[in-house]
Amino acid sequence: MLLRPTSKGGDAAAAQGLAAWREAFEALFAASGAAGAALDWIEGAEAWPLAHAGEPAGLRSTLEVSLGLDAHLRVTLFGASPGGPNRAEPERRALEAACRRRLAEEDEILRLIGEVLSDARRAPVFCGPGGGVIGASDPVRSRALRLHRGRLAADEAAEDTALRDAIRAAVRDGERRRVLLTDDGEPEVLDVRPALRAPEALRPAAVVLVPREEGASADRAPLLREAFGLTNSEAVVALDVVAGSRARDIATRRGVAVSTVRAQIKAILGKVGVGHQVELVHRLSAIC
Repeated sequence: MLLRPTSKGGDAAAAQGLAAWREAFEALFAASGAAGAALDWIEGAEAWPLAHAGEPAGLRSTLEVSLGLDAHLRVTLFGASPGGPNRAEPERRALEAACRRRLAEEDEILRLIGEVLSDARRAPVFCGPGGGVIGASDPVRSRALRLHRGRLAADEAAEDTALRDAIRAAVRDGERRRVLLTDDGEPEVLDVRPALRAPEALRPAAVVLVPREEGASADRAPLLREAFGLTNSEAVVALDVVAGSRARDIATRRGVAVSTVRAQIKAILGKVGVGHQVELVHRLSAIC
Protein backbone atom coordinates (compact mmCIF):
# COMPACT_ATOMS: atom_id res chain seq x y z
CA MET A 1 0.00 0.00 0.00
CA LEU A 2 1.40 3.39 -0.97
CA LEU A 3 -0.50 6.29 0.51
CA ARG A 4 -0.25 9.44 -1.57
CA PRO A 5 -1.47 12.99 -0.86
CA THR A 6 -5.04 13.42 -2.06
CA SER A 7 -4.52 16.70 -3.89
CA LYS A 8 -3.58 16.77 -7.57
CA GLY A 9 -0.56 18.87 -6.72
CA GLY A 10 0.52 16.33 -4.10
CA ASP A 11 0.11 13.50 -6.61
CA ALA A 12 2.26 15.33 -9.12
CA ALA A 13 4.95 16.05 -6.54
CA ALA A 14 5.02 12.43 -5.40
CA ALA A 15 5.24 11.19 -8.98
CA GLN A 16 8.02 13.67 -9.74
CA GLY A 17 9.99 12.48 -6.70
CA LEU A 18 9.52 8.87 -7.75
CA ALA A 19 10.67 9.63 -11.29
CA ALA A 20 13.71 11.65 -10.21
CA TRP A 21 15.62 8.83 -8.51
CA ARG A 22 14.77 6.37 -11.30
CA GLU A 23 15.92 8.84 -13.95
CA ALA A 24 19.14 9.43 -11.96
CA PHE A 25 19.76 5.67 -11.83
CA GLU A 26 19.22 5.35 -15.60
CA ALA A 27 21.57 8.30 -16.19
CA LEU A 28 24.27 6.58 -14.12
CA PHE A 29 23.78 3.39 -16.14
CA ALA A 30 24.15 5.27 -19.41
CA ALA A 31 27.25 7.19 -18.27
CA SER A 32 29.00 4.04 -17.07
CA GLY A 33 28.86 2.36 -20.47
CA ALA A 34 27.88 -0.90 -18.74
CA ALA A 35 25.83 -3.68 -20.32
CA GLY A 36 23.48 -3.71 -17.34
CA ALA A 37 22.89 -2.23 -13.91
CA ALA A 38 20.93 -3.07 -10.76
CA LEU A 39 19.96 -0.94 -7.78
CA ASP A 40 19.43 -2.64 -4.40
CA TRP A 41 18.44 -1.46 -0.92
CA ILE A 42 20.93 -2.90 1.61
CA GLU A 43 19.97 -3.14 5.28
CA GLY A 44 22.19 -5.36 7.41
CA ALA A 45 22.34 -8.73 5.66
CA GLU A 46 19.19 -7.99 3.64
CA ALA A 47 19.27 -6.93 -0.03
CA TRP A 48 16.07 -5.75 -1.72
CA PRO A 49 15.96 -5.12 -5.51
CA LEU A 50 14.64 -1.69 -6.50
CA ALA A 51 15.44 -1.22 -10.18
CA HIS A 52 17.44 -2.69 -13.04
CA ALA A 53 18.44 -1.76 -16.58
CA GLY A 54 20.08 -3.54 -19.47
CA GLU A 55 21.40 -7.09 -19.25
CA PRO A 56 23.03 -8.58 -16.12
CA ALA A 57 26.03 -10.07 -17.97
CA GLY A 58 29.79 -9.63 -17.71
CA LEU A 59 32.14 -8.67 -14.92
CA ARG A 60 30.60 -6.87 -11.95
CA SER A 61 31.62 -3.67 -10.23
CA THR A 62 29.71 -1.94 -7.43
CA LEU A 63 29.11 1.61 -6.28
CA GLU A 64 27.70 2.57 -2.90
CA VAL A 65 25.14 5.33 -2.47
CA SER A 66 25.19 6.70 1.07
CA LEU A 67 21.90 7.75 2.63
CA GLY A 68 23.02 8.82 6.09
CA LEU A 69 21.17 5.83 7.55
CA ASP A 70 21.95 2.34 8.83
CA ALA A 71 21.00 1.24 5.31
CA HIS A 72 22.49 2.22 1.96
CA LEU A 73 21.98 1.67 -1.76
CA ARG A 74 24.22 -0.52 -3.89
CA VAL A 75 24.59 -0.05 -7.64
CA THR A 76 25.92 -3.10 -9.45
CA LEU A 77 27.31 -2.50 -12.95
CA PHE A 78 27.61 -5.46 -15.32
CA GLY A 79 30.19 -5.53 -18.11
CA ALA A 80 31.42 -1.99 -17.51
CA SER A 81 34.85 -0.95 -18.84
CA PRO A 82 37.57 -0.40 -16.20
CA GLY A 83 37.00 3.36 -16.20
CA GLY A 84 33.19 3.15 -16.32
CA PRO A 85 32.48 3.58 -12.59
CA ASN A 86 34.81 6.61 -12.41
CA ARG A 87 33.15 8.23 -15.43
CA ALA A 88 29.79 7.81 -13.73
CA GLU A 89 30.84 9.52 -10.46
CA PRO A 90 28.87 12.75 -11.16
CA GLU A 91 25.78 10.64 -11.88
CA ARG A 92 26.37 8.66 -8.67
CA ARG A 93 26.33 11.91 -6.69
CA ALA A 94 23.17 13.00 -8.52
CA LEU A 95 21.54 9.64 -7.68
CA GLU A 96 22.47 10.07 -4.02
CA ALA A 97 20.90 13.54 -3.91
CA ALA A 98 17.72 12.33 -5.65
CA CYS A 99 17.40 9.37 -3.27
CA ARG A 100 17.81 11.55 -0.20
CA ARG A 101 15.05 13.85 -1.45
CA ARG A 102 12.80 10.86 -2.14
CA LEU A 103 13.40 9.47 1.37
CA ALA A 104 12.31 12.79 2.86
CA GLU A 105 9.09 12.55 0.81
CA GLU A 106 8.51 8.97 1.96
CA ASP A 107 9.03 10.01 5.59
CA GLU A 108 6.12 12.41 5.11
CA ILE A 109 4.03 9.64 3.51
CA LEU A 110 4.70 7.40 6.53
CA ARG A 111 3.70 10.25 8.85
CA LEU A 112 0.36 10.50 7.05
CA ILE A 113 -0.15 6.74 7.21
CA GLY A 114 0.62 6.88 10.93
CA GLU A 115 -2.03 9.54 11.46
CA VAL A 116 -4.60 7.38 9.67
CA LEU A 117 -3.78 4.14 11.50
CA SER A 118 -3.14 5.46 15.01
CA ASP A 119 -6.08 5.13 17.38
CA ALA A 120 -6.84 4.60 21.06
CA ARG A 121 -6.08 0.88 20.85
CA ARG A 122 -2.98 0.57 18.67
CA ALA A 123 0.16 2.55 17.88
CA PRO A 124 1.86 2.18 14.46
CA VAL A 125 5.59 1.43 14.28
CA PHE A 126 7.25 1.57 10.85
CA CYS A 127 10.06 -0.87 10.07
CA GLY A 128 12.41 -1.44 7.17
CA PRO A 129 12.91 -4.89 5.59
CA GLY A 130 15.28 -6.05 8.34
CA GLY A 131 13.05 -4.84 11.17
CA GLY A 132 14.94 -1.59 11.74
CA VAL A 133 12.60 1.05 13.12
CA ILE A 134 12.05 3.94 10.69
CA GLY A 135 9.57 5.82 12.86
CA ALA A 136 6.74 5.51 15.35
CA SER A 137 3.82 7.69 16.39
CA ASP A 138 4.66 7.03 20.06
CA PRO A 139 7.50 5.37 21.98
CA VAL A 140 7.22 1.58 21.87
CA ARG A 141 5.49 0.42 25.07
CA SER A 142 4.94 -3.30 25.13
CA ARG A 143 5.43 -6.11 27.63
CA ALA A 144 6.88 -8.50 25.03
CA LEU A 145 8.60 -6.09 22.60
CA ARG A 146 11.80 -4.08 22.81
CA LEU A 147 14.16 -2.09 20.63
CA HIS A 148 17.40 -3.99 20.08
CA ARG A 149 20.11 -2.12 18.15
CA GLY A 150 17.45 -0.07 16.45
CA ARG A 151 15.37 -3.10 15.47
CA LEU A 152 11.91 -4.02 16.73
CA ALA A 153 12.40 -7.35 18.53
CA ALA A 154 10.30 -9.78 20.56
CA ASP A 155 11.65 -11.17 23.82
CA GLU A 156 11.08 -14.83 22.91
CA ALA A 157 13.30 -16.22 20.12
CA ALA A 158 10.50 -18.04 18.25
CA GLU A 159 8.22 -14.99 18.45
CA ASP A 160 11.05 -12.74 17.26
CA THR A 161 11.55 -14.99 14.23
CA ALA A 162 7.81 -14.85 13.49
CA LEU A 163 7.88 -11.04 13.72
CA ARG A 164 10.85 -10.74 11.37
CA ASP A 165 9.21 -13.13 8.89
CA ALA A 166 5.98 -11.12 9.02
CA ILE A 167 7.84 -7.86 8.32
CA ARG A 168 9.67 -9.44 5.37
CA ALA A 169 6.42 -10.86 4.00
CA ALA A 170 4.72 -7.46 4.27
CA VAL A 171 7.54 -5.72 2.42
CA ARG A 172 8.26 -8.42 -0.16
CA ASP A 173 4.84 -9.91 -0.88
CA GLY A 174 2.36 -7.37 0.46
CA GLU A 175 1.08 -9.88 3.02
CA ARG A 176 -0.77 -8.94 6.18
CA ARG A 177 0.00 -11.17 9.15
CA ARG A 178 -0.82 -11.28 12.84
CA VAL A 179 1.94 -12.22 15.26
CA LEU A 180 0.99 -13.56 18.68
CA LEU A 181 3.31 -12.66 21.55
CA THR A 182 2.99 -13.99 25.09
CA ASP A 183 4.09 -12.56 28.40
CA ASP A 184 3.45 -14.57 31.57
CA GLY A 185 0.85 -16.50 29.57
CA GLU A 186 -1.10 -13.36 28.60
CA PRO A 187 -1.27 -12.73 24.82
CA GLU A 188 -0.48 -9.64 22.79
CA VAL A 189 -1.33 -9.51 19.09
CA LEU A 190 0.71 -7.50 16.57
CA ASP A 191 -0.88 -6.61 13.24
CA VAL A 192 1.85 -6.43 10.54
CA ARG A 193 0.93 -4.82 7.21
CA PRO A 194 2.71 -3.46 4.12
CA ALA A 195 3.27 0.30 4.19
CA LEU A 196 5.59 1.17 1.29
CA ARG A 197 6.60 -1.35 -1.37
CA ALA A 198 8.79 -1.37 -4.45
CA PRO A 199 8.60 -0.40 -7.23
CA GLU A 200 6.71 2.67 -5.99
CA ALA A 201 8.87 3.11 -2.88
CA LEU A 202 12.58 3.69 -2.64
CA ARG A 203 12.68 2.40 0.95
CA PRO A 204 10.43 -0.65 1.46
CA ALA A 205 8.59 -0.50 4.77
CA ALA A 206 6.08 -2.39 6.90
CA VAL A 207 3.87 -1.07 9.66
CA VAL A 208 3.49 -2.98 12.92
CA LEU A 209 0.39 -2.05 14.90
CA VAL A 210 1.27 -2.46 18.58
CA PRO A 211 -1.51 -2.64 21.20
CA ARG A 212 -1.57 0.32 23.54
CA GLU A 213 -1.68 -0.24 27.29
CA GLU A 214 -4.92 1.75 27.52
CA GLY A 215 -6.95 -1.20 26.26
CA ALA A 216 -9.59 -1.72 23.63
CA SER A 217 -12.61 0.34 22.79
CA ALA A 218 -16.04 -1.21 23.06
CA ASP A 219 -17.30 -0.36 19.58
CA ARG A 220 -17.34 -4.04 18.59
CA ALA A 221 -18.85 -5.29 21.82
CA PRO A 222 -22.33 -5.77 20.26
CA LEU A 223 -20.85 -8.23 17.75
CA LEU A 224 -19.37 -10.35 20.55
CA ARG A 225 -22.56 -10.18 22.60
CA GLU A 226 -24.59 -11.46 19.66
CA ALA A 227 -22.07 -14.07 18.48
CA PHE A 228 -21.25 -15.68 21.84
CA GLY A 229 -23.91 -14.51 24.28
CA LEU A 230 -21.48 -12.39 26.28
CA THR A 231 -22.70 -9.74 28.67
CA ASN A 232 -21.72 -6.16 27.82
CA SER A 233 -19.03 -6.20 30.51
CA GLU A 234 -17.65 -9.53 29.27
CA ALA A 235 -17.57 -8.27 25.67
CA VAL A 236 -15.53 -5.21 26.67
CA VAL A 237 -13.14 -7.37 28.71
CA ALA A 238 -12.80 -9.77 25.76
CA LEU A 239 -11.85 -6.89 23.45
CA ASP A 240 -9.27 -5.73 25.97
CA VAL A 241 -7.76 -9.22 26.10
CA VAL A 242 -7.58 -9.36 22.28
CA ALA A 243 -5.84 -5.96 22.33
CA GLY A 244 -3.19 -7.43 24.64
CA SER A 245 -4.21 -6.01 28.03
CA ARG A 246 -3.41 -7.97 31.18
CA ALA A 247 -6.03 -8.83 33.77
CA ARG A 248 -4.55 -6.48 36.34
CA ASP A 249 -4.51 -3.58 33.85
CA ILE A 250 -8.14 -4.22 32.91
CA ALA A 251 -9.06 -4.38 36.60
CA THR A 252 -7.32 -1.08 37.29
CA ARG A 253 -9.10 0.69 34.44
CA ARG A 254 -12.50 -0.72 35.39
CA GLY A 255 -12.04 -0.15 39.12
CA VAL A 256 -12.69 -3.78 40.08
CA ALA A 257 -10.70 -6.56 41.71
CA VAL A 258 -8.32 -8.63 39.58
CA SER A 259 -10.21 -11.73 40.73
CA THR A 260 -13.39 -10.28 39.19
CA VAL A 261 -11.70 -9.81 35.82
CA ARG A 262 -10.19 -13.30 35.95
CA ALA A 263 -13.65 -14.73 36.67
CA GLN A 264 -15.03 -12.82 33.67
CA ILE A 265 -12.23 -14.15 31.45
CA LYS A 266 -13.01 -17.69 32.61
CA ALA A 267 -16.66 -17.16 31.73
CA ILE A 268 -15.69 -15.73 28.33
CA LEU A 269 -13.51 -18.77 27.57
CA GLY A 270 -16.45 -21.05 28.30
CA LYS A 271 -18.91 -19.12 26.14
CA VAL A 272 -16.49 -18.83 23.22
CA GLY A 273 -15.61 -22.50 23.53
CA VAL A 274 -11.85 -22.31 24.05
CA GLY A 275 -9.62 -23.41 26.88
CA HIS A 276 -6.90 -20.74 27.02
CA GLN A 277 -6.45 -17.00 26.44
CA VAL A 278 -4.12 -17.65 23.49
CA GLU A 279 -6.91 -19.61 21.79
CA LEU A 280 -9.36 -16.86 22.67
CA VAL A 281 -7.17 -14.25 20.96
CA HIS A 282 -6.87 -16.40 17.83
CA ARG A 283 -10.63 -16.98 17.71
CA LEU A 284 -11.74 -13.41 18.29
CA SER A 285 -9.01 -11.82 16.15
CA ALA A 286 -10.60 -13.51 13.16
CA ILE A 287 -13.84 -11.58 13.64
CA CYS A 288 -12.67 -8.42 15.43
